[in-house]
Amino acid sequence: MATDFGGLYIGNAILYALWIIPLVVLWFISLCSARRKGDPARGGVSWLKATYPIWIIASILYLVVAGVRAAQYYDHHIDPDTSFQFDRAVTHTAITANFFENVANILLFVTLVELASGFLYCLSGGQPPSIRKFSRIAVLAWGLVLFGLSIGLFGFDQSTAVSFYRAAAPTYGLLEEDSLSFVPDEVAIDRLGGTVDILMWITSIPVLAYSAYVVHRTKTNPVLRSAAILLLVANILNFIRLLFTMAIDAAAFLSDPTRAVIDGDMVPAAVGIIVEPLFDVVPMFVLLVLLFALTIRKAGGLWSRPQPGWTPYVVAPYPAVVPVAYAPQQQQQQQAGGVPVQTAPVPMQMAPQPGQPLPAYLQVAQQKAWQQQQQQAQQQAQQQPQQGGFYYPAQPQQPAVQPQPQQQQPQP
Repeated sequence: MATDFGGLYIGNAILYALWIIPLVVLWFISLCSARRKGDPARGGVSWLKATYPIWIIASILYLVVAGVRAAQYYDHHIDPDTSFQFDRAVTHTAITANFFENVANILLFVTLVELASGFLYCLSGGQPPSIRKFSRIAVLAWGLVLFGLSIGLFGFDQSTAVSFYRAAAPTYGLLEEDSLSFVPDEVAIDRLGGTVDILMWITSIPVLAYSAYVVHRTKTNPVLRSAAILLLVANILNFIRLLFTMAIDAAAFLSDPTRAVIDGDMVPAAVGIIVEPLFDVVPMFVLLVLLFALTIRKAGGLWSRPQPGWTPYVVAPYPAVVPVAYAPQQQQQQQAGGVPVQTAPVPMQMAPQPGQPLPAYLQVAQQKAWQQQQQQAQQQAQQQPQQGGFYYPAQPQQPAVQPQPQQQQPQP
């Protein structure tokens, strides 16, 4: 049964077209809402804003390629010269789209590492941790290596395409014996492209481990932990999408690449046109949405200090005001003549029976106590930038209870 390439290319075009407009909307909103405002912990926000347009450009180029391929397949009245020119334009466009996709992946790695370092900056009390500097230098240096390989792949692929179509222009194609001279270049391009994809997947492993370490460090801070979990999920999605691409490239490496280039079946058509873009575009869209949600958070987001104009996020529990009495353990201790210990009275909760509301005097006392705690918490949060300059102070430690020395009884 012949493969319906036209239907496959239409499905490919739909996969890319679905997410372009939502990503453009998110990008414009992030330009206004996801602001850095000079906060050292939010360095990844700027890199994220650069990732959006690069990925959008790559998606638009892939959409153009799929649309032209589908139109060529179903248009049986197109003349050979026009079809040849379309083939040339589509080939150069696909090569350019692949380059922009690689650049977007590199920018995404830098974004994920910078955001993870921002969480550690918040937990370190406003002092840049040593791992922050190391991770920044490492991801930028390795990003330059990947960028160099992507430029090499882009240049080599474009030059090979130019040579091929220049040789095929007089007859709108090449004979089989003439096209064989380009097989070594095509094999080298496939190998270099596979190398870049495999290195991208390898890079995602330490980035994923770094985000998992950040989630572990924020386990004592519920505000930061909720945002760090979003970062971890985004890293998992990035790992999955790059893993699938790497698996396809690894399968091609294990086969005979020369024979695959000659036969034109490096991977099945449905896998290369539908399945691979599906596992690439959809996870990328979801993780970009997650990073968008992480960066637009205000008081409960990734900030190392509160900003003017909004109330800092303070976790203040609603107090349960109940009559205070001494616990039975304290009463038994005093009756037995034990050593008195200086401790606060243990409140015994006198909960109302089901269906009975709290008495009026307890409701008033509860409301007043809650308002006092809120005022105290806000005053402490406003004083923190002046004292330490960071938004997430360390968890206060409970003071140890010191027993009073025992008085010696006089001898008879």
